[in-house]
Amino acid sequence: LQKLQSVGKLQSVINQNIDNLLQKAGVNNVFDLHGNINTFRCVSACGKNYNADEFMALLENSEVPKCDCGGIVRPNTVLFDEWLDEDTYDNSYWEAKKCDLMISIGSSLVVRPACSLLSEIEPTAKLVIINNTETPYDKKADLIINRPCGEVLEEVANQL
Repeated sequence: LQKLQSVGKLQSVINQNIDNLLQKAGVNNVFDLHGNINTFRCVSACGKNYNADEFMALLENSEVPKCDCGGIVRPNTVLFDEWLDEDTYDNSYWEAKKCDLMISIGSSLVVRPACSLLSEIEPTAKLVIINNTETPYDKKADLIINRPCGEVLEEVANQL
């Protein structure tokens, strides 16, 4: 994905993973719908943000990491039954709306509301699905590649 982005073929990535691997690989303009395990925030009204090193320092002092305000500090990820970050979702929505090609990579396309973004692409935009198994969106796809996504993306990168 980083290589696709470096040659101007990829504008943004809407991501459901929380592992920060895309950013570590140098991919920019990533919308982490479910947050990111390398950032942390105070759950109190102060909402202070912490990086991983700051969070680890808080853990050295207490089993329950506490903010300066006394609030609990937790990973900045979305847990079950929590809402997605509104700004991140809105930005993802508009990226989907303006794309001319959406590629869904390695997703079952059943996790909502993320999978619903595929329904937001314009009728003139193309949809490619790269996944080992069938998805509920296969009928809407212009191209389906049922192979391991790593292999497919490596082949694409080698062709650039």
